[in-house]
Amino acid sequence: AALRARLGAPPERPLVLLTLGGIAEPAPPLDALLAERRVEWLISGTERPAPHVIGLDSLVGWPFPRIAASVDAVVGKLGYNTAVQAVASGVPMLYVRRPGFPDEPPLAAWLQAHHRARELSAEQFRAGDWYEALQALLALPRPPRPPLGGAEQAVRLLLQRYG
Repeated sequence: AALRARLGAPPERPLVLLTLGGIAEPAPPLDALLAERRVEWLISGTERPAPHVIGLDSLVGWPFPRIAASVDAVVGKLGYNTAVQAVASGVPMLYVRRPGFPDEPPLAAWLQAHHRARELSAEQFRAGDWYEALQALLALPRPPRPPLGGAEQAVRLLLQRYG
């Protein structure tokens, strides 16, 4: 609610964060986002090229994890940080695969098993053909969250072995 108020985002449209985690490929389809007015988009950058497309740099003082936990959904590349952040905060995720990323198959399987997640093909991503997939994603039931105590578990294992 605080993020929507800060942005002036209407409550009837999903607020969706597009994050590619610092990689340039695949490039986001800005023309498609500008044309898709049924969604409020948060994207990298400072500009606000349309009332419903908002640059993240306008959220000075908002840490990225807080932004990512405050949206209705995330669209991004398949990567550890984005996937784990989405699961931990309970935010559904549409993802596009990263060719050549060796950990992709187990990460995709984990995300599908523990979260509301759907894959966008590279063609869908490039075309900005996301709305139906987004609606289907938001309609999925919430699965129970997996345990999120990995850091504590790692410390216990290290102490057992080396402590």
